[in-house]
Amino acid sequence: MEKHADQFLDMLRRNATLREVKSLKPMDGLTLITLVSKIEQKDRKKALLAMQSEGGKKTAIQRKKSAQGRSDKICDEARKFVKNGASDRDLVSKLARKFELSAPTIRKALKEGGGLKK
Repeated sequence: MEKHADQFLDMLRRNATLREVKSLKPMDGLTLITLVSKIEQKDRKKALLAMQSEGGKKTAIQRKKSAQGRSDKICDEARKFVKNGASDRDLVSKLARKFELSAPTIRKALKEGGGLKK
């Protein structure tokens, strides 16, 4: 029990990855109480920040993937609008209404998705 808590503390202090921390076997209540009593305030903050950072990176990757798919759809729709005679001036506002996004977001998506070319 004490060894398990010390192993976890060592991982925190040497900036172990979340994967390493998750590889530890689950702790029972007494081990967890021992661990919490040993952890200093700075170690608690460090552990929380590491877990938040790891989660934030995963979220960013997921957001980027979904935004790319959205950009492609916006560009495809923009090409359809232009083909049907929509003016350049009205294009962004029409797309913003259709996709329920702001005009700057639509402009950014058009740039990222390659614009009207294809």
